[in-house]
Amino acid sequence: MGFMLKQIVRLILMLWGITVLAFVFFEVAQTTLPSEDQTGFTHFENYQIFMSSMLEGDFGTLHQGGEPVLTEFFHKLPASTELIFTAIIIAWLVGLPLALLAVKKPMGITDRTIQLIGTTIYSLPVFWWGIILLIMFATGLEWFPVGGRLDYIYAIETVTGSALIDTLLSSKVYAQEAFWDAVYRMVLPVTTLAMLPTAYVTLQIRAGMEEILQHDYMKSAKARGMSIRRILWLHGLPNAVQPVLNSMSMQFSMLVTSTIIVEFIFSWPGIGHWFLILIQRQDYDALRGALILIASMILLLNTTTDVLRYWSNPRLRR
Repeated sequence: MGFMLKQIVRLILMLWGITVLAFVFFEVAQTTLPSEDQTGFTHFENYQIFMSSMLEGDFGTLHQGGEPVLTEFFHKLPASTELIFTAIIIAWLVGLPLALLAVKKPMGITDRTIQLIGTTIYSLPVFWWGIILLIMFATGLEWFPVGGRLDYIYAIETVTGSALIDTLLSSKVYAQEAFWDAVYRMVLPVTTLAMLPTAYVTLQIRAGMEEILQHDYMKSAKARGMSIRRILWLHGLPNAVQPVLNSMSMQFSMLVTSTIIVEFIFSWPGIGHWFLILIQRQDYDALRGALILIASMILLLNTTTDVLRYWSNPRLRR
């Protein structure tokens, strides 16, 4: 209970800190500071109004259209979630086998090649990979569409907000065709978004496995005739994965930041693309609400990850 209470208190304090920073930044951006004798009172009064509105669920309205920011945020959220969780799944499905393949023969040709490719991918920014993939496979070879989430010829009802799920739930005669069109359009943005976490998972697990293989219990298991595959999967992997899971909260932050860039490059109608459009329009009221909602989402994901890590690790509970 002590751990949970600390997490809740920390979450509340950090959420409050986000509201203060967002208020100060956008207050300075929008208004001219009043005279010195009224500054403290005016800003404090504005902050009270700002906080009371948020506690009532009012995060501002869009300058164009007049839609509530909160409504638009949840309307855009499924598109971003679709990218993020697909990229996480791909990162683990690809990164784990590559790490195990590399560590079978440390410093061999395969190991050196995987390390070189992983380091190269991790060293370059996500926008570079996005532009390169777009130029090569969309505008050059024309294997994939330049952008968009679903072709406009498909009139699919919005149920969950996820294009993949909505096409599967649809009763239209072209629902299956629309599903594969949605998958087809996800290839380039998901590949771009998954590259950095895949490289991170591969390099971190590979480094952890190399260290674990030097322990006495691993050497004794090998001396007893246990196959290298069984040693890696049953004894090495559970210990090597733990440090990567511990840093998942940091990876969520990196993924959300990368998602903003990827969505803009591939015209993906998610939160990141919407946020950059608000910046271009200089819609400060909507930007402030959107920033608080995005930061709050990252904090909630980080807190959830910390709680799951705590309950899954007996050493942390002790």
